[in-house]
Amino acid sequence: MLVSRAAKVKSNSSVRRSKVSIPSVRQVKQRRMSHTRSTVPYPPNEPILEYRKGSPERVAVEKEIAHLRSTKLDIPIIIGGKEIRTSNPTGVAVIPHQHAHVLATVHQATADHVKQAIEESLRARAEWAAMPFDHRVAVFMKAADLLAGPWRAKVMAATMLGQSKNLFQAEIDCSCELIDFWRFNARMRRIFMNPSPTRPRAPGIASPTALWKALSTPLLRSTLQQLVETCQRRQPLWVTP
Repeated sequence: MLVSRAAKVKSNSSVRRSKVSIPSVRQVKQRRMSHTRSTVPYPPNEPILEYRKGSPERVAVEKEIAHLRSTKLDIPIIIGGKEIRTSNPTGVAVIPHQHAHVLATVHQATADHVKQAIEESLRARAEWAAMPFDHRVAVFMKAADLLAGPWRAKVMAATMLGQSKNLFQAEIDCSCELIDFWRFNARMRRIFMNPSPTRPRAPGIASPTALWKALSTPLLRSTLQQLVETCQRRQPLWVTP
């Protein structure tokens, strides 16, 4: 008798539950993002690390430099987040102060690849434009946090080897400058939500796509920076010269 009651209760509860429409996590997030307008705090400038001998940040960069020196990378064309490799890659990325050392082979884009990139940008336009503003801002803020944290040493090493920069130059060029660019433009776009012709626009956040035209020397660094953005589900277009 107890078993039948338990079964009956279980059956009734399942029926009651089936009548309740429970939104998915994605639906809840979309509703929240469409009805909320977060504030973007005024960001401080990214601190410039000193990279003193034996410091954790210097040890991390030296480790990444050793890794890049011992590894020959294969850099594909990336269009819309998809990697494209040609049968005969002709480009190479070398160390400017040591031309004999090849850091990576590079797959060169053709006219057809450029056409694909244009078509992909048109497709991505509607998707990015439909994305709630707070979601766009979150993408850039998270990318800045990644570059300031776990990706910093990787991009630093790529800049130093690929562009012959010292620690101080690379820290300013590839780390602090881009981190500030992402954070401050998120802040600016929040302020200028209703821009007039006389007000500046924050590039990237307002625009649906980004076109990366990498030169041969900063190619390795640009590849890693593109990966940082891709990690946040933003798919910038990539076309090698």
